[in-house]
Amino acid sequence: MRTIPPACSPRSARRRSGAVCGFLLLTPLAAGQAGDRQGEDQPDLPADLEIPPAPALSWEQELATFVVPDGLRVELVAAEPLVNDPVAAEFDEEGQLWVVEMTGFMPDVDGTDEAAPVGFIAVLRDADGDGRMDGRTVFMDGLVLPRSVYPCRGGALVILPNEVLFCRDTDGDGYADERELIDTYRGGIDSPEHALNGFVRTLDNWYRCANGPVKYRFLDGRWTVAATSGGGQWGITKDDLGRVYYDTNADPFRGDLFPSVYSLRNPNHGKIAGTNVRIAPDMTTWPARITPGVNRGYRTETLRDDFTLRTVTAVCGPHVYRGDALDRIGEPGPADVGDVFVPEPSGNLVKRYRLVPKGLGVEAVQAYQGREFLASTDERFRPVNACTGPDGALYVVDMYRGVLQHRVFVTSFLREQIIARGLEEPLGLGRIWRVVREDHVRPAPVRMGEWTWTQLVETLSHESGWMRDTAQRVIVDEWEQDEYALAALERLALEGESPLGRMHALWTLEGVDELDRSLLLAAMGDPDPRVAHAAVRVAEPYLSTGHPEPLEMALSVARSTDDPRLRHQCLLSLGAVRTEEGDAAIAELVSADCASGEQRSAALSGLRQRELGFLELLLARAEWAREEPGRAQLLRLLARCVAREGISARIGRIAELAADQPDAVAWRAGAMMRGLLDGRRKGPRGELRPLRLTQEPEAHARLLAWRSEAHGDLPQRLADGLVWPGKPGAPEEQVIRPLTDQERRWYASGQATYVGVCTACHQDSGLGEPGKAPALRGSPWVLGDRERLVRILVHGMRGELVIDGELWDMEMPALAATPEEIAGVATYVRREWGHGADPVPPELVRAVMAASDGRRDAWTVEELERLAE
Repeated sequence: MRTIPPACSPRSARRRSGAVCGFLLLTPLAAGQAGDRQGEDQPDLPADLEIPPAPALSWEQELATFVVPDGLRVELVAAEPLVNDPVAAEFDEEGQLWVVEMTGFMPDVDGTDEAAPVGFIAVLRDADGDGRMDGRTVFMDGLVLPRSVYPCRGGALVILPNEVLFCRDTDGDGYADERELIDTYRGGIDSPEHALNGFVRTLDNWYRCANGPVKYRFLDGRWTVAATSGGGQWGITKDDLGRVYYDTNADPFRGDLFPSVYSLRNPNHGKIAGTNVRIAPDMTTWPARITPGVNRGYRTETLRDDFTLRTVTAVCGPHVYRGDALDRIGEPGPADVGDVFVPEPSGNLVKRYRLVPKGLGVEAVQAYQGREFLASTDERFRPVNACTGPDGALYVVDMYRGVLQHRVFVTSFLREQIIARGLEEPLGLGRIWRVVREDHVRPAPVRMGEWTWTQLVETLSHESGWMRDTAQRVIVDEWEQDEYALAALERLALEGESPLGRMHALWTLEGVDELDRSLLLAAMGDPDPRVAHAAVRVAEPYLSTGHPEPLEMALSVARSTDDPRLRHQCLLSLGAVRTEEGDAAIAELVSADCASGEQRSAALSGLRQRELGFLELLLARAEWAREEPGRAQLLRLLARCVAREGISARIGRIAELAADQPDAVAWRAGAMMRGLLDGRRKGPRGELRPLRLTQEPEAHARLLAWRSEAHGDLPQRLADGLVWPGKPGAPEEQVIRPLTDQERRWYASGQATYVGVCTACHQDSGLGEPGKAPALRGSPWVLGDRERLVRILVHGMRGELVIDGELWDMEMPALAATPEEIAGVATYVRREWGHGADPVPPELVRAVMAASDGRRDAWTVEELERLAE
């Protein structure tokens, strides 16, 4: 192991009189920062705490600060002036490294002139083949906070604030003189980390992004935009099997167990189980130095007693390593999917997780305990992204700077440390590092642009994921009808020795639109479940024709496999059939097993507007007279979908089916009743709306007469939840009063604040984001007591609460704003998305603030609930 003198030790051993920089931290806190919590105490660090100095080091000096496991070495790839403020990097097929330089990011702690057009996208090259970049060409300049680049199709996809471009150099000078606007979005300047970024080319030939629900693909001569369920904050990656992963600052590894497009097929069901799930439960960090210079370092949950970062707080740029130049932890086997490396720039380290199979996906387990994969004693080491190179090595993008936290979130505590230790300058530095085994021998440079079709096809079976991915991309990008190349792809898909090679061949054939029906059927029967899985997905357009051959084959695969992931994919893909035969196949599979939420969601995702017929199909099957794991939940979800769809006759039919269930299957009746009640929409004031029918359901009297000890007053509650014209005793719906002119001004002001501050977490839709923020739409915390909402906005809220059945245990930060601005935001969220709750005037905000004057901490959930009693 490489060792250096320790940068930290227990708290008591690091205190002494006259500590370096410590006396500077006794100065008064600066006037309120944007990241300050209203009323929160920000105590200084101990006056006698010695904080190691953090001067800007040369790359040679910084290299000496790295600590890595035995058997590994770190090498320089590029440093300033060749690269400056890098935030993302990607290799092209010629071995050139495309780098995004966010030169304008935080010129000082206040972010002065941050929107200046000073950013670059540069292309670095290694002319002499020694592994170190020695040439630079500016591809784009004059950019405001550029975010992402991905070389492809003779140019590059580029993300800038508010727009996605495809850019090309058409005259051979290396500079992009052609810019095609592909898409627009909102954000990227006011809060750079909270907007669309990152590209990963997924196995199915799309380019998926982080922090935005979109993906891109070149189809039929133009760039096409399609929807995903989104997810993540900064950075995105994939594994060998094509699963997509991302993270948020405080959650190091999340992902989709299958393509999130399936979550969009059935809006009546909504988000399906298995997307945007937590994969790394252990978030502990072990920095190589003390790390007090993190936001909210004054909190005990942020730093340990020895002033090292306790858990992740700024993770970004995750990367599943699929190369062949590092050591392996554990023995790779048939299910091996590599390790994931997660940069933590606040802790000056890169984490390593071992990905191990778990159910349909993986679990990320810390590769080391008590140490990290790569850590530095240099506070300016800021790893923000990672990628694999043509040589199979891991590359780490080091922004190398003192100021990392964006101005929107900087606290007074952190601001004082930045100024005291002189971390604002110098600017314009940056490094890119390579990590390999000590015995790694660099292979010959890759120049795929000069390769034949045969060489490219052969490379689809390469050990390195980068080589396989790039060969697939180049073939798809440059495809010209070639009978020999097509024959080679088809042979590889059916006869290749490597299962991963066969899988890539299938997706390459899909990418060039050369799939043959007989080849698909044969590939679906591949003995390796990874290949069969790919074939079933690739066959979905064929399945959607309703032709019996692929349907029978997919059902046969599902019946015979013992691989849960392959069986699950068959359920998903059968949803593309949309015929009685297809629904019967899904019914057979869920009748055999629907115990998991993922299985139930997979079936429901493909049943849009056919949920009632499918429910009746299940009830007609003899085996559904028995209650087995998951069956009641599936019936409940089907009934909920029908209720959400809102078609009166179908809702009435579910009520009839429930009322007519005999005592022997009372569990089925209870499931359907609960499902209908679950499907009620929330009204403008947060109340549950009744299910509206066009006439009294024929089953109404039978519902009231139905009795079951197991379900108590459930029939009565359902009967009460159904309304129709002329129903005796039904309350008239309350009319939402229009806003006054003044209230409309509050609303407009609040909308502007919400868009600039709140959408990053709660989204434009108010539906929030898994792992980041709960939904505001329909929330009783928004639509309930106005004073409680104001308290939350003014001081913040912390503690456990359940929203729409999901447990949240995170902190809602205070809104550092004037009473008028707070009143505007409160009015906006209480009136947007169909809400009709009363506006919040500034006078009410002032009264609440006066009543809690002197409060320094965020409100706890328990405190707010007591006040509402």
